[in-house]
Amino acid sequence: MGAVLCAPVRSQLLSRVGDKRFRVGAAQMQGFRTEMEDAHCICLNLEGHPNVSFFGVYDGHSGDKVSKHLAKHLHNHISHVGPGLEDQALQQAVVEFDLEVGKFSNMRDNGSTCIFALVQPHNEDSGQEESSKEKLWKVTVANVGDSRAMLIRADGKLVSLTTDHKPSVRSEAKRIQTAGGFVQNDRVDGDLAMSRAIGDFKYKKNADLGPLAQKVIALPTISHDVVYPGDRLLVVCDGIVERIDNKEVAKFVHATHKRHEKDPAEVMRLLNLYSLARGSTDNHSAMLVCFDNGVSYDGPDVFMPGPFSAWKEDRSFKTAYIKNAQAWGQSSDNLPSLIAEGDASNPEDWRKVSRVSTNWMAWLPAALLLTLLAMVLYNMDHPSSLWGSNYSDEE
Repeated sequence: MGAVLCAPVRSQLLSRVGDKRFRVGAAQMQGFRTEMEDAHCICLNLEGHPNVSFFGVYDGHSGDKVSKHLAKHLHNHISHVGPGLEDQALQQAVVEFDLEVGKFSNMRDNGSTCIFALVQPHNEDSGQEESSKEKLWKVTVANVGDSRAMLIRADGKLVSLTTDHKPSVRSEAKRIQTAGGFVQNDRVDGDLAMSRAIGDFKYKKNADLGPLAQKVIALPTISHDVVYPGDRLLVVCDGIVERIDNKEVAKFVHATHKRHEKDPAEVMRLLNLYSLARGSTDNHSAMLVCFDNGVSYDGPDVFMPGPFSAWKEDRSFKTAYIKNAQAWGQSSDNLPSLIAEGDASNPEDWRKVSRVSTNWMAWLPAALLLTLLAMVLYNMDHPSSLWGSNYSDEE
């Protein structure tokens, strides 16, 4: 685990992307970490693949070089896969991309998870007629590491699309040990918290073994599902689920999306804050893909400053806050006004976020009616309690 600050950097960068098919919102937050090492990619039109879209999240570690490299180049690399985007071809493409990363000396010691979803109309290869009233989508997820993807159905039901690649998993542990490593505290050689990653070549240097037999490998697990009207696709880094599980995440997103139906980026901003309040000390990245017309939603990234003044005397916090703001396009000239905005719009205590709840106002009339009915039934059996006793104490 990396170094942590005295307080989280709560500034967020919100991305809003859309076309006639999708409304996509993403939010990033540095949190307690001294550096922001996450990156993501939203590509609505994958080159060479009509009607295929690419959504990726990359959770870097030991630096941000690999995660940024993934965000900039992986979707272009995947675009050269054959027209069918078959599972084996996708796996081979990711492994080849990792080998290319290993050729850059400045990236070999950095690493990153890699999760991406390829989305295309399901009608095209399902035999369903174009005139069908329901628009269905085929989702293919490739996962390396412990970031996650999930579908949240229209009714809130969760469908997890990934399983974490952890060193303690029997098949992963066997490969690690065969390659000369060991698993301690669910970490490769007592250090790396995932058994598959892009980069991390200090775990891939056994010259007698191929790329799929090293202590850490880049082979993605592939999964598929179908999106129905009203469903949403959520892709997150492991910082989101550091202290909460998929079920709680899905419940929060489903409830929050009802209040912000047209702004998935705001839903992700609130999810980041919720995860932070529940105890996560990691970077936060979250992306929500909604399958509706988002032509009017598309716009430039928006920087939302977090509070600063309460911790301005702490050198590490001050350095991290300013560096984060500058990395996301903010100049020194406008920092004072941003800090004032961040201080005014955020509570000092980051733990002050409500737990997941349903919309209690919707249940209020029914609750009052049940209470009234219970009172009536009680007083039918105990009339004296309603009209007063027919007896009085003798003096």
